[in-house]
Amino acid sequence: MKAYTTLCLIFSIVFSSGNADCPETEDVVWALGPIGCQVFRNACFFADAEGQGFSLSPKEECQKHCPRNCSIFNSFSTAIYRGQSRVFGNSCVREAYNCRSGETYI
Repeated sequence: MKAYTTLCLIFSIVFSSGNADCPETEDVVWALGPIGCQVFRNACFFADAEGQGFSLSPKEECQKHCPRNCSIFNSFSTAIYRGQSRVFGNSCVREAYNCRSGETYI
């Protein structure tokens, strides 16, 4: 469990900040990686993670690998999607929500 929590924290640091050089246009990219399914806002955001072991995946296949068991460790994560701000219990909960909904809160 400790390793999973550590991975979630690392994952959130790597992906939560986004890329200031990428446009905010919505053209969702689904990808599988070392720790499951990841939803990227567009190809530019995906390109930054591609070298980290992520590969393109069809939505349906990717969603089979959404995070299911997030820790109850609260490290609140505030994220924005289409101008709407939302608070998640932690980054793992945010990633699980993104994966299931296809919304790209970052």
